[in-house]
Amino acid sequence: MSTTKVTDALRNVTAVDAAKITTGTIPEARIATLAASKLTGTVADARFPSTLPATSGANLTALPAGNLTGTVADARISALTASKLTGALPAISGANLTNLPGGGADTSLSNLASAGEQRVAHCWIQFGGIGTIAIRDSYNVASITDHATGRYSVTFTSAMPNDDYCVSGGAAHQGSGQAWRRLCFGADGQSVSLPTTSSFMCGTGNYQQLLDCTQIMCVVHGD
Repeated sequence: MSTTKVTDALRNVTAVDAAKITTGTIPEARIATLAASKLTGTVADARFPSTLPATSGANLTALPAGNLTGTVADARISALTASKLTGALPAISGANLTNLPGGGADTSLSNLASAGEQRVAHCWIQFGGIGTIAIRDSYNVASITDHATGRYSVTFTSAMPNDDYCVSGGAAHQGSGQAWRRLCFGADGQSVSLPTTSSFMCGTGNYQQLLDCTQIMCVVHGD
């Protein structure tokens, strides 16, 4: 039988038992479909195109997060549980926020409305007036000065907007003799020193004379 006749005869073969094919290579053109389950080993990189064709992921139902790389667009995230967030959010300006509850707002003097400023103390101080005078605690106080027995002045860190503010306070003394003390502002029994936008004067003593005092407390309210 000639080779030509054998070839012509094979053209009419419609089914061949794969077990009968033991040598040679079947051209790709002869393979119409190939089930992935039939593949073993590794497919060479050269068999893949350099760029995979565009494929829609609209019908993907399960995709392990561990296999994701890059960044997922915000538009693709429909809901995000806060407990899933880690790290710190970027800084966000609150310049345009309105209707903030008072409990969470900045209540410093510089951020209070005019009505609010008049309800909080612009200055307060407690200091000792015996021997070397010393501030024990204070707010908006730059310094105190001992002018003479029972005569002191308090200087603000931030000046008051005007000199029509109100000063209140009290005095207490621990010591022998005349233990009680009174506290007055401006007039100390010897001279009158009106308050200024930068400071005020106070005096301690009894009804007869000026006396130093172990504890002096002053509070300032105003515009």
